[in-house]
Amino acid sequence: METSASDFVSDISVDRLRGESTNGEQSEPSLDRTDSTSEEPSKPPLSLNDLALILNRLVAESRFESVHRFLQLFDPQNILQHYVRFHQCMVHSRFDVAQTHMETFVTARSKCRDSSNQVGTSELDYEPGLLGDIDWIQNIASKGVERLLETAPTVYEQSKLLSILAATTFSSAYDDLFHTFKLIEKTGIHADFRDRPLSILNLLIEHQMYSEAREYAQKMNLPSESIAFNQFVMLIQDFKNNFLWEVVEARMDLWRRCYELLLHHSYSSADAGDLLNRFSDEWEADLTAREQAVLASMALGFFQGTARREQPCRSTALLSEIRCRIQLIIHGSGAVSSWKREKGRYMEVSWADLSYPMLDQMDIFFYIPEHLPAMPLRYATAPAVAKSVENYLEKTIAELITTNRIDDAESICEHFRYVSKDVATVTAMRKIASKQRDAVIPEPLLRTITDQTVDLKNLEAADRLALLTSMTKACSALIRPSCLLILRTYQVASALNRPYVQVLEGDRYALLQALLAKGRPCYNICQNWMESGEFDPFIVATVLTDHFYELQLASIQTQGSPHMWSSAEFFDYVRLAMQPTVLGNCLVNAVNKRNYPVSIQVELIIMAYISYLDGCCYNGLKTILQLIRLKVDSIVNQGQFSLLIRLLTGVGEYKELQYLFDVLMSHNRFELIRQKSAESEGRSELESALVYYLQSCFAHDTQRLVSVYSTFHMRRDIAETLFVKADAMLNTFKPRTLSADLSEDLLIVQQLYLESADCFLKEECFQRAGKSLFYAALVGLQVKLLPAVRAINLDPLESRQFMQQHTRFSDALIVANAYDLNRMSEWVHAIYQQVVMHNRFEYFEDFIRYRPPSDTLFTQIAKRFMDDPRRSLYVVNLKLFLRKYLMNYNDRLKIITELGAAFRDVAVETAKILNDYAFLSQERS
Repeated sequence: METSASDFVSDISVDRLRGESTNGEQSEPSLDRTDSTSEEPSKPPLSLNDLALILNRLVAESRFESVHRFLQLFDPQNILQHYVRFHQCMVHSRFDVAQTHMETFVTARSKCRDSSNQVGTSELDYEPGLLGDIDWIQNIASKGVERLLETAPTVYEQSKLLSILAATTFSSAYDDLFHTFKLIEKTGIHADFRDRPLSILNLLIEHQMYSEAREYAQKMNLPSESIAFNQFVMLIQDFKNNFLWEVVEARMDLWRRCYELLLHHSYSSADAGDLLNRFSDEWEADLTAREQAVLASMALGFFQGTARREQPCRSTALLSEIRCRIQLIIHGSGAVSSWKREKGRYMEVSWADLSYPMLDQMDIFFYIPEHLPAMPLRYATAPAVAKSVENYLEKTIAELITTNRIDDAESICEHFRYVSKDVATVTAMRKIASKQRDAVIPEPLLRTITDQTVDLKNLEAADRLALLTSMTKACSALIRPSCLLILRTYQVASALNRPYVQVLEGDRYALLQALLAKGRPCYNICQNWMESGEFDPFIVATVLTDHFYELQLASIQTQGSPHMWSSAEFFDYVRLAMQPTVLGNCLVNAVNKRNYPVSIQVELIIMAYISYLDGCCYNGLKTILQLIRLKVDSIVNQGQFSLLIRLLTGVGEYKELQYLFDVLMSHNRFELIRQKSAESEGRSELESALVYYLQSCFAHDTQRLVSVYSTFHMRRDIAETLFVKADAMLNTFKPRTLSADLSEDLLIVQQLYLESADCFLKEECFQRAGKSLFYAALVGLQVKLLPAVRAINLDPLESRQFMQQHTRFSDALIVANAYDLNRMSEWVHAIYQQVVMHNRFEYFEDFIRYRPPSDTLFTQIAKRFMDDPRRSLYVVNLKLFLRKYLMNYNDRLKIITELGAAFRDVAVETAKILNDYAFLSQERS
């Protein structure tokens, strides 16, 4: 039934709505119908304003079904109809149809706006409807959309609503909301899409999603400076937590990346310069001087506009301060003087040239020492430089002293008018070491090392060394390497009995050779001196090679043969080399290019091998093995087979040098290896290699193997060899027909098994010894059974048949042990066949003397009986067997009950016995 206009309007109190329109009060309209029996005063007809109020109320209460009917009755041409249909489709999740209605609504709305904006026309080409203008309709639609968004039950429906609103360009605000919604969905950040865009942007920055943050800021017209700032800070913090923070070059690359970040991501020049400047100050303790200079030059580039080719954005005073800061670093660190010494000309550096864009055209920052600490400048001005960098000067001077640049340290002190106690300490130690009488120890250091007055003019050698040692221990940690060098140079001078200045200024490699000539007691002095000073590893290796050759040559002249160093002596000598691999290369070159005696060449090869081994040089080790192969022929031609043994034991690569065993074997000199190995204590690597060689190449030569094993008292290996030999011989009988003539050969096999068992027992290998004894017994049984019965080389089926069919338990036991059948499950079949079937109770008597019967044996025999189709023939034997051997009457009664009526007499008998026992037990109780 169609609803009339009067019936529909009567649902809402128009008077109430009029009152709200007049008074502005937002009270709820009464929707109750008045009583039909009451008298109704006449009401004025409804105006368009009254209808608009009714429509507003329906929309506010989300009664869009009523809104739809209302518009159909009073304003069927109103474009709000399209929105109402959209609303209804959204409520019923008909999203595709909803989008179509929304597109129709937005199109109609645009036409209405375009028509209303026409100038000079009295009538509109396109009207929104009778009720309200286009703004009123848009307001109602906006409220409805807000209501839909608030009441959407799921995130999916919110997403569909926002996507439709964005696709149909309903409102730019919903475009932004939809973009925010999709961003939250994509990034997974915890936020509400209705939050302020700035809050969303801050969350993205907080989660380090910088590219998304920049895209979002651009979409929402938000300032993006904070993105670059936070990315700059996080980039540095993350890098600082990385191990690469300790690598200066990696940090320099970090600052370049930060500079590019600030330059290309909409960060103002002034803010970028301030950020770099502030960072350089706040992180001063963590930076090197090189980084400090580069950061200052980057800030200068932004401030003076050269980074982006702009006008300067900071005051001239600040620019001057930063230029002064850079200048102080490059001069204070000695970068300029280093550049001058290397380039041979003076470099005039202008303030403008210090900005970062010009850095690629200058290389002066490269000459700042890589690990030199940063200056604590804090925008220090020129007159206050000396005080503000006092601590830095100490570190800088100490760094110069450590690199033996005392003159540069003194010149910096003079330039800044600074008195350094470190320079005074090093100067005093040099004078004390060179026995100068005018040495002056700094007062603070003197109080630290002694409470007494020190007479520096009359020091004895021991007191001088003790004083230098005390000063080295008490000096600052920054100059300790330099003090150690002075101390160790003095020790060298004392060991060689030469003046300190002569050692300091003399040829250090000649001095090193003189120290080596003093022998092993001076090795420690040599090593400490080389660690403290600047020595060329190649020249050191050459000196060590020549010295070793001279030692071996002297040994040949005095003793007739080179001195064969132990492994410990080799390693002590090799560790004098600064780079063991370089020493190995020098030794190999000496072997290849110098005409040394073969015996000395062998010692040089061994030392080269140890050098490569200590230096972990795999290619060097391969070179040594190739070199040995080349030298073998000349050694063999000279008949010096002992040198082959020396190479084997000195190098120790027995697997790679196994061919040397073949050489010795072919020349009947194999006994030399046995003698050498027998001299060693315990089981040496040579012994293991020798055994491996014999087992690989002479596996069938039992006599040779046993002979070698006996030399080294290797009883287990002897036992294994004899066992394998016996097994091989035993297998040869498998295809042969048994005859009495085989008894002698079988006795030899038995003897091998018995000897193997004896050796296993001496090594406490009891299981292996037992196995050998089992096989020996089996062979003995075969000798006894010749030629009628075969007991050896049986397959599993044949061995089980032997156990079951042989009448003597002792013979069956031998077979069971040898073929690993000594299990109760196997004995069940043998006992059943011999005892139950053939009534040989002596077989079971022997069995129970060997092992007591288990609880399940009789049950298994009864089961075997029940499975036998001819069981009726063995009833009497089984009764006798159970009566005689199953003394557990309860078990007997249980088994007999299961066997059936044929055993009724035994069951009655057993039950009577149990009753008697029960009666006696009751009487006793």
